[in-house]
Amino acid sequence: MIRKRIILMTQGLLLLVFLAVGSYILSMFYEYANTTFKENSIWRARYAQSLVLAQLPVNPTESQAEEIVHNLGAELNLDLALLRNMPAKSVQDIRKEDALQVSSKIVNDNTKGKNIVVELPLPNTFGLRTEVSMQPVEEEYSRMRTSIILFFLVLMLLGAFLVGKLVAKFTAPLEELSNAVEKMGQGDLALRLESKDNDEYGVIAYAFNNLSERLTDQILEVERERRKLELILDNMDNAVAIIKADGSIVDCNKHFSEVFGKKVVLSKSTLAEAVVSNGLTDFMRRCLAGDKPMEINFTTMLAGNKKVFQVFGAPLTEAFQSVPTSVLTVFHDITALQAIYEKQADFVSNASHELATPLTTIRGFSETLLDEETGKDGTLRDKFLHIILDECSRMQALIKDLLQMAKLDSVEYRQSIEIETFSVAGTLENVYEKLLPQAKKRDLHLHVQYLAEPVLISANKDWLQQILVNLTENALKYTPEDGDIELSYACDDRFAVFTVHNTGEGINEEENKKIFERFYRVEKARTRRAGGTGLGLSIVKFIVEMFGGTIRVVSKPGQGVSFIFTIPMANGETLLR
Repeated sequence: MIRKRIILMTQGLLLLVFLAVGSYILSMFYEYANTTFKENSIWRARYAQSLVLAQLPVNPTESQAEEIVHNLGAELNLDLALLRNMPAKSVQDIRKEDALQVSSKIVNDNTKGKNIVVELPLPNTFGLRTEVSMQPVEEEYSRMRTSIILFFLVLMLLGAFLVGKLVAKFTAPLEELSNAVEKMGQGDLALRLESKDNDEYGVIAYAFNNLSERLTDQILEVERERRKLELILDNMDNAVAIIKADGSIVDCNKHFSEVFGKKVVLSKSTLAEAVVSNGLTDFMRRCLAGDKPMEINFTTMLAGNKKVFQVFGAPLTEAFQSVPTSVLTVFHDITALQAIYEKQADFVSNASHELATPLTTIRGFSETLLDEETGKDGTLRDKFLHIILDECSRMQALIKDLLQMAKLDSVEYRQSIEIETFSVAGTLENVYEKLLPQAKKRDLHLHVQYLAEPVLISANKDWLQQILVNLTENALKYTPEDGDIELSYACDDRFAVFTVHNTGEGINEEENKKIFERFYRVEKARTRRAGGTGLGLSIVKFIVEMFGGTIRVVSKPGQGVSFIFTIPMANGETLLR
């Protein structure tokens, strides 16, 4: 914290100042004490010298002088000693010497410590030596040093306390600002600073609060946009993913995992693992290399089914980068559109072929009739005219079915169909009476089975009759002579179940899956001889599903064919699809 750093720095400066001042004071004290003690020792030595000079006889012997020095040392409590072989001086010369010119020296004795030694001359060749211990000075210096250290420690503690208070006062706003910035970095944008002063901190607090409010607004706006984008991506019917240059998936919506049936782990799963397609991987490389949006269609197998996707790829360049590093891919499932396109292409091709065949026949026989020799033969002419008439009828039936399919494809037309409640038995009776002559003409037996109680359904009577007529006529065409065709119905809680059964050759299982497709024929040559257009069963399936029912075929080769369809009962809800 900044407070601790400032306090430690201030305490360090105070410690340096106190050390410098304390050292200076101690050195001054020590020097003054030494000088004073030295002068005092010299004056004491001079005093002892004067007493010795007063007591020495003229021309004293060595023993006399030593005795006087010894006695005087004991009396004055001084460490006095007699020196020999000193330069000879008279008493008058000794007394004339200035006390300030007396030399002294400090001797450091390991046993006695520091001592001041003063040597003074005596008459003849004698001298007086005094040695005074400096221990009192050292002890006073130690006491002085201890006192100063304690004083400075107290000052330092007091200074630290005062500095802490002052620093706390000045750094508290900075710490508050630092804590606020840290909490802001952790996501707490509701924090605001309070400042009653108009100093620099007040300006900073105002700027911080303003910045916090603006950041809050911007983050909320970004969060709203992010949630909106997530909502759009998660609820759109397209799979969206961001793919990096190395093929890893860095982000995707939920629909991407649902479409490709793979659990995606962001930044770990790769595009090759989720979508098995070499062409798509190459497409990503070309999109990154070209640095421009591109489109591609590719086909893959998902859960055993063929899927066709239209993929849009846009290169993405990250901030502070000059080249794209990832690709935004949008997978649009066009399987249904492709299937519709293929069906439309097949429909146009089949319709063109079906119309071209009778037209070719009509053209060929018309050109033959224009020939003079053929035109004179009445029998041949009648035969050709009957063929032309049959082909015209066949083409007329085909056009009628095509128009009917076009009307049923129209939503407006389907909504205009009126739903009514009527009895099933009456409709079956009408179909029976209408198709009985055709059955007798081909030596076929047509039967209708009724329930004991009348059944009421919700549908359109004309369209139900159309369904039964188409299925029964189809049975008449493919049932051999002396065969049986049976119309029956039953009912359950919700539906009336109709069955049209014939004793024809039957249909294998593979053809059962395709029999309701437009222009599909089990045996095309045989169907043309029977006069079929290939649209009857597809029309029947369309009408049944339009009324909310279902239709299926049950057949085995050699055991006949049964077409079974359902229509909602009158008490059920019927919706035109």
